[in-house]
Amino acid sequence: MNWWAVDRRQRRWVLVTKPAMMLFLIAWTGGFALERGVAGELAWLLAGLGLSLAGDVLLMGNGLGFFKAGLLAFLLAHIAYIAHFWPLVPAMAWPAALVLVGLLAVFGWRFGARVHRGLLETGRLRLFRAVAAYTLVISVMVLSAALRWLDAQWPPLAAGGALLGALLFFTSDVLNARRRFIAHFAHEELWVMSTYHLGQILLAVSAVIKISQGGVG
Repeated sequence: MNWWAVDRRQRRWVLVTKPAMMLFLIAWTGGFALERGVAGELAWLLAGLGLSLAGDVLLMGNGLGFFKAGLLAFLLAHIAYIAHFWPLVPAMAWPAALVLVGLLAVFGWRFGARVHRGLLETGRLRLFRAVAAYTLVISVMVLSAALRWLDAQWPPLAAGGALLGALLFFTSDVLNARRRFIAHFAHEELWVMSTYHLGQILLAVSAVIKISQGGVG
């Protein structure tokens, strides 16, 4: 419903369905945590989902203040997700970590230059530091999710879900930055929200799979 609402520019429906999706995901994940007695293990994940909900609500407001507050909420959400995936780099995974850091750095440098140019051209260059800090944090989140493949505590299906979820979340933010700071594109809000929701769902589902398949916390 939210995807239809954002694509059709139905703001009233967006105001209802955007937070409703995250509320449902929090309730589902929290219910599983309570039922299985693993609330402690999923605490950081639930914190990330809750902060994402706060970010969703704040970004529906108008004005620079709401945007900055929403950006901060999502930055804190990614820090919570990093804590959920801790340790950041599992034992014996440093070579893979260095390769991933290199790839993320190259992409961040190239895309960051485009964002910088877009902010400069629109007189919003003061936002660049905040956007750069956010990009750094979400990149670390993607790195931490990707390295679950080399973490013996994460079963393959759970690790794959975590990686795909993080990549979809990252894709959503890249698309959002493109439409806000570089150039608009067709069905932009649909693409932003669909990748965002699917990413959040997979992050939650991957944690549930990990616990269900006996992954160690």
